[in-house]
Amino acid sequence: MLEPLIRRVATIDLVREFAELTRHLAALRPPARASLDGAILDRSQLRLDASVQLRVISELPEQLGLVAAHVRDERAPIGLRVGLRVILRSVICHARDVPAHESTAVSLLGPALLFHTLIRELGPWLPPALAIAEPERVLDVLALGIPADLRALADERLESGWARFHRLLQLGPSAVEARADIMGFDDAQLAALLSHPAASLPVPPRRPPGRRADGPEPDAPLPVFDPGSLALPRV
Repeated sequence: MLEPLIRRVATIDLVREFAELTRHLAALRPPARASLDGAILDRSQLRLDASVQLRVISELPEQLGLVAAHVRDERAPIGLRVGLRVILRSVICHARDVPAHESTAVSLLGPALLFHTLIRELGPWLPPALAIAEPERVLDVLALGIPADLRALADERLESGWARFHRLLQLGPSAVEARADIMGFDDAQLAALLSHPAASLPVPPRRPPGRRADGPEPDAPLPVFDPGSLALPRV
């Protein structure tokens, strides 16, 4: 269910999670410089990366809720509504399957990366109100905190989500009733819709990896969680 995931994110202790993200990044990426100045620079970068990650995760509830609102909108095309449900379902299942971690923020890095990658790559097929994806430089920062095996799991869900979205996008009003509780559709119901004749047309290929869509210039500062809004510890 989406609501427990939203509540889980909305109730995190931001001060504690900032510290946990910084420690987690340090464990995955130990400082490479031996000098004192180099160590200070590494620590500053860790804190900057953790601030970016925390900002993205703290904004997830609002963004997930926005997608859910479009799923429930009976004025929207049926195919789009069901396709958006696939995006949400992919994120929910990924959050469920990621190994437990004492830090909520750390455990949500993968689901956040999956959500924003799907929203970003599917942007041309989404309504303007869902132009909420993070720039790829931010996705790179999220990926810094995800071990290789969990990135592979996210990549599998990304490929599956891309294909299922495009197949379901083809569905017309005859496939699903407009008043159906699409937000309540589970994997079995979505799989049944994938067997509909209208969902059998070819799926467009994903854009080549590494090709950057429009976003901030490479040297533009990334938006971060504002440290001034909290007494964030020097970790």
